[in-house]
Parts: sequence; C-alpha cells; structure tokens
Amino acid sequence: NNIKLVQDAINNVSKIKFTLNSYDENGELVPSHIKTKDGKYLVSPYYIVVYQDIYYLIAGMKGSDNASHYRIDLMTDVEIATVEDGKPIKIDPLSLVKNLPNKDEWDPQKYMREHMYMFYGEPKRIRLLIRNSNFGYTFLHDWFGNEYEIISGKRQVFGTVNDEIEVEVICVPDAVRLWSAGYTDNIRMMKIL
Repeated sequence: NNIKLVQDAINNVSKIKFTLNSYDENGELVPSHIKTKDGKYLVSPYYIVVYQDIYYLIAGMKGSDNASHYRIDLMTDVEIATVEDGKPIKIDPLSLVKNLPNKDEWDPQKYMREHMYMFYGEPKRIRLLIRNSNFGYTFLHDWFGNEYEIISGKRQVFGTVNDEIEVEVICVPDAVRLWSAGYTDNIRMMKIL
C-alpha cells in the first residue's frame, strides 16, 4: 500500500505526509521523533528505487537542499498532504535539491552507485588503491560496474614494487569508507579529490 500511495503522489506531483518508524530492542516498530506539530514528515516525493530488495523514497524536505532517503517499509500513516480545502500540496521544484537530476536525466543505477548503502551526501571523485588481481577488479566491478577510471598501473610503495593500481570512482565518501573496510586485503581508500 505504501508503495502505491507514494507512486500516486509522485504521479500527481503532490507532497506526502507520513510517520517514519524504526525498530526498538524488541523488534517492534516505533515512531521516530520529529519536531513538527503532528510528528509527521512532510516531503516532496521524486523517485522510488529498490536497493538490496528494499524500496526507498528519494525526496526533498523544505529547509534542506539535499535529497533525503526513506525506507518505504518503515513508513506508516502515509497520505497525500493537503491544505485546509482538501487540495493536494504541490511538490517543491526538483531544481531545489542538490545532486538530484531532473526526470529526463534520471538514472537510478547511477544514483545508487554514487550513494551506495543509500548514504546521503554529495558524491565526490575518490582515489582508491586496489590489488591488481581478479579479486580487486571483481569487487570494484560488483559495486561500480564499468564506472571507474584506472589512473596508474603498478606503483612503487616503500621502496618495493607493489602489485596495486590506482583507480577513481564517484561516490559519497562515507559510503566508500565503509565499503573499502570490507575489502581491506584488496582495496584501500586513498583520498577524496
């Protein structure tokens, strides 16, 4: 139901209101606290994506110029936001949200690649050092496809030739830090450009 309501709002260019929940220590959904009159989020919905079998809403919120990501399965009391006469509230222009392309340029795979783990923030060029092996390339390809650039081949590290190469990717830096920590034998984050 939530996915249908959100998609209807996107199709009708209308804002939505909802309660965002999280799990407590007992595995129960409890409302997240937000400082509004009714405790609900009011957002301009732009896109729905599926990341690791979970549906996310990519939206804008008044007062922030960054995109926000919301897990649709954690939303309750979803409704089209209306004014007092019952007319839907129109969404804010997409142009007000940084790093979120208009509908003609929207590429969900690119967006999720640049926001792996659905991290918020501005994607940056990031230099990585990867082991010049099938494992290093496989991990890189699994997450970035062919969207990386080889900068240099074998390099000399601490006086010895090391079989590593430098590559550049575009992604949110905190996401790459977390990702590269899982592949420490094959990938190291060097610097944000």
